[in-house]
Amino acid sequence: MSSSLRHFARPAAIVAGILGSIGVAPSGHAADQATIRIGADYDSLDPVRTVTSDGYQLVNVLYDRLVALDEKGAPVPALAESWSGDASRTVFKLRKGVTCSDGTPLTATATAAALTRLGAKETNAPMAYRTVGIAGYSATGDDDAGTVTITMSAPFSDLLIGLAMPWASIVCPSGLKDTEALGSTPSGTGPYTLDKAASVRGSHYVLKLRADHAWDASGATGKDPGRPTTINVRVINNNTTAANELQSGTIDVSLVTGRDINRLKAAKSLDFLDAKPFGMQFMMFQHRDGYPTADLLVRRAIATAINRDLANRAATAGNGMTATSYISPLVACYEPKTADLLPKPDAEAAKALLKQAGYVPGADGIFAKDGKKLRLRLIGQPGLQGSAPEYILEALRAIGVEVELRNITLQETASVMSGPDWEIGVFPFGPPMPSANTAVPFVSGKGSNHGNIENARFAAAQAAALASSPDSPERCARWSEAQLSLLENMDILPLFGGVNTFFSRKGVRFTIGGPFVMDIRSIRVGK
Repeated sequence: MSSSLRHFARPAAIVAGILGSIGVAPSGHAADQATIRIGADYDSLDPVRTVTSDGYQLVNVLYDRLVALDEKGAPVPALAESWSGDASRTVFKLRKGVTCSDGTPLTATATAAALTRLGAKETNAPMAYRTVGIAGYSATGDDDAGTVTITMSAPFSDLLIGLAMPWASIVCPSGLKDTEALGSTPSGTGPYTLDKAASVRGSHYVLKLRADHAWDASGATGKDPGRPTTINVRVINNNTTAANELQSGTIDVSLVTGRDINRLKAAKSLDFLDAKPFGMQFMMFQHRDGYPTADLLVRRAIATAINRDLANRAATAGNGMTATSYISPLVACYEPKTADLLPKPDAEAAKALLKQAGYVPGADGIFAKDGKKLRLRLIGQPGLQGSAPEYILEALRAIGVEVELRNITLQETASVMSGPDWEIGVFPFGPPMPSANTAVPFVSGKGSNHGNIENARFAAAQAAALASSPDSPERCARWSEAQLSLLENMDILPLFGGVNTFFSRKGVRFTIGGPFVMDIRSIRVGK
């Protein structure tokens, strides 16, 4: 069975006693248990600190947030039962009866304190700007009215979407009293708690269901049939190991990537869900004066030489999506007309554009201008892009461009691409948040705008979109204009987006919590 859902979510059986003796959490095959795999240990369980998909998965189930996202990416009530306002000020009415894992009632003032910490300068939360922008804000609580008011210093229409993200989880008062401990000791209102005594850092974690949890955005409660009372979370770094354990039945749910996907999809004992991306990887061009890619005609020639479908196939073995914008169709305000601005791949047309830019082919077939060969330094990341960089290398060489490929790791992206030694690079854009605003730091302004793009129309449209009411047609109209402006000037070239596949044993059900995560709170066992 295959489907695609979004929220925004071994050898044959070994005796449990033996598993315990070697420090491995036993698989949960009892009716009230489930065992899932994460690919790496979490970085932090403090919501404002974690920046990894495995950290997000755990934070999502240990904490709750004011709002959640439905399957279409629209905000729906969670800890807040309703809200009203605009891009400048929003008032949230809190649900009654919500308690923290230590039994403390969650109040409006406590909720406001958690939200204040998110964006506080001293907190220095790496993802806070995605929720509350950069202009500043205030969060105040009224316990008598049961309301929390967020007032923005500048309009910010992404607030509601941002409040559904894991880093905007509401930390309870006991956690705010000792924020250093939050890295490994959660303090939230989520449906599961961490059993630290039964957990081993870096090996496995045991989550326990709260029977009193009755405020889930989905309407689920801690007493629902099929909901595991215990979820064992195992850290398994190797994909093939995880694939083998899925087939043997010692884990119930796992993300699997690479060469093992096809055999698992063929396995009759397993179901799977595809998690599609919010953001699409795109080619960055260096716009600095003196670089050949500062010339629009050269950028268009490069774009015309590349077959984006072939790039997608090379990157994802055909399991991904060919991009037309920097966001995917899953994201609100995606503009499908971007496809009309992308050139059809045509080597001869690409050569004609280079000639129009003043380049002429030499005896060796390499284009040159003013006696200087057209030489491009290409940055690629095979760990995230497969053989797509090599495909691009060959496609550009085929039209008479001298290309040098430098492969780097994800960790090297900022240091390499902020430097001067490149003309084109495949940028690994993969935001965890379904918003058109997520690419802004990389295509405008200073800082992470490595290609030094200056597009006044994009900047104006982005500002207008953020100032619009969250549910107004104006918001998407402006984001549409922003997306189109980048392609009209060929500031970037959208290429592809990877699809992550999660597998589960028959009889174990779950939903997707985003491009890289399962929604652990959605797991159900049995028919």
